[in-house]
Amino acid sequence: MGIMELKEFMRDSLMVFKTTSIVTKSALIEAIIANVKSQRLITGDPIARLRKRVVQLLGPIIKIKETIVDLFERVMVIYFRSLDILERPMTAGILSEVERWSFPEYEVDRSRIFESREICIQYFDALKLHAKIERFIEKRLLSDALTHLPEIQSAWESCVKHGRLAEPSQYFLLQFTPPRVYTLLLTTFAIHILPPLHQYDLAISLLHNLLSQQFYGRGSRGKWWDQLSHLMLNHADMSPSDREETCLELCAEAVRDPLVRAGRLVSIRKRMERVAKKIWERIHLIARTNTGKGKPGKKDKVMLSGWEQIIPSDVKKRLVDLTIRDTPEVIFEGEKLPDGVTGHKSQWSTLPEPSSTSPLQVETEPRIGEIATASSVEELALQHYARRGYHGLHVENALFHHLFGLLLYPILFSPVPAVFQTRFQTYPLDLFTDDFYLGRELVIRSRCEEISGWSREELLAEIVDADARLRQKKIRAAGLAWSSFDDVVLRHIVSCMDPKAVAAVVKCMAEGYREHCGGLPDLVLWQLPSTDAGIGKVKLAEVKGPGDRLSEKQIMWMDALAAAGWEVEICKIVDTNKIRRKKLIR
Repeated sequence: MGIMELKEFMRDSLMVFKTTSIVTKSALIEAIIANVKSQRLITGDPIARLRKRVVQLLGPIIKIKETIVDLFERVMVIYFRSLDILERPMTAGILSEVERWSFPEYEVDRSRIFESREICIQYFDALKLHAKIERFIEKRLLSDALTHLPEIQSAWESCVKHGRLAEPSQYFLLQFTPPRVYTLLLTTFAIHILPPLHQYDLAISLLHNLLSQQFYGRGSRGKWWDQLSHLMLNHADMSPSDREETCLELCAEAVRDPLVRAGRLVSIRKRMERVAKKIWERIHLIARTNTGKGKPGKKDKVMLSGWEQIIPSDVKKRLVDLTIRDTPEVIFEGEKLPDGVTGHKSQWSTLPEPSSTSPLQVETEPRIGEIATASSVEELALQHYARRGYHGLHVENALFHHLFGLLLYPILFSPVPAVFQTRFQTYPLDLFTDDFYLGRELVIRSRCEEISGWSREELLAEIVDADARLRQKKIRAAGLAWSSFDDVVLRHIVSCMDPKAVAAVVKCMAEGYREHCGGLPDLVLWQLPSTDAGIGKVKLAEVKGPGDRLSEKQIMWMDALAAAGWEVEICKIVDTNKIRRKKLIR
């Protein structure tokens, strides 16, 4: 049953569902089950009755034999070059034939990607095992997933030992080999399965094995170092001082690893500094104790601030490039509505603007004509900025993905050997690997320099032209987000943008699309020029509710955007209910 059928089922059953701006199928199913469980019947089981009604609505169901399903899945893997069985890529081919989906035009290079039939079968079996483990995690059956770890580890070690190394320009084809899937599975075990089961030593051993080679999972090395240093610091079977010393060494090795990306380096740097301070304080505490001076006092603060001395010089040299500037913050109020459900977005009631200039001053009486409405934290922030003269959208990554797809469209779908294997691709097969930028570095740099040299009018004309050409056919391609905004809104936003700032973001995304395609600010806000000769203004804001923190990716993006000339800020929302309670306690 789809979303529309589920809504109709709820209406027919007289069920009440508190609607939000985004309603998902899973949320509707949870609401139906919760509603039925709350019912009290004189006789019978309400869940059994619900199941009977659903079966009647669905009608006869045909169960396909496992051998037929297996055959179709093999066809999908071989013909559609599938990286995940759960993707169901055959849907793209079917919808393309009935003219519901349109794909970019490019030259198909149907080259051989499997060395032999045996390797193809091994790859398919590895994908099936990956899908099975994912279902175990989804159902929280972690112990059942753990039973498959020995065979996965043995297969991975065999592949690493006897595997043939690919050519540097063809590294992306390793995506279609069993070791890539086994590496992904071991990463899943080390991060998502073993720690919740308190199998810390086994997780540490897995991470050491993964880091011992530099061929498979290059993009995951930062994740491995981050998790290994975390487990060593908090769960290793050794004394606290040994944990700290080992963690510091691991963090230093992570910083030296050239394959560790900047986003992960932020997290590793924070842990390194925290541990280095503890070690430095312990060293001076022991020294003072041995000399009979006791615990450090206020006069020793200068001495204790020299913890940087125990970080190796080559590590400090690379960390200099990670100096993160502070992002401006704005704080405003909202009243959080009760009955919030864990795992679901909270709902807020808007309040009128404070009469005082203090960001935490509470105004209890609403202004005449203003009505409080329920909204998400992002909608509340948009209302806050609207009162200050800004138009705004909650688009997160969609806007910059769209600009990336439009401005680099000719490069994305230019002829490159082996990257287009079927007619139903929305991106080249190497987009999520280092090969994408390395193989096109000169043309990407040239394009970004060209964009940087444009005037605002030239940037607007280029984007409007590309958007109109591709939007008309609803082309499905990397980044293009037709449903996020219409062409008029896009025109208004882009007219306020600085071409140099746009070029910097596009280049950053091209250099590492997998690492940089997420973490962009929630809101894009703009003010159109008041006169024909004026210049519009655009601002980016990351919205955080009470208790929310910036992720490492978000920190890096906020810093990179500010360095590129964008106006960015963090929009923090304060719950007025907590403020009132604090005042009452005082």
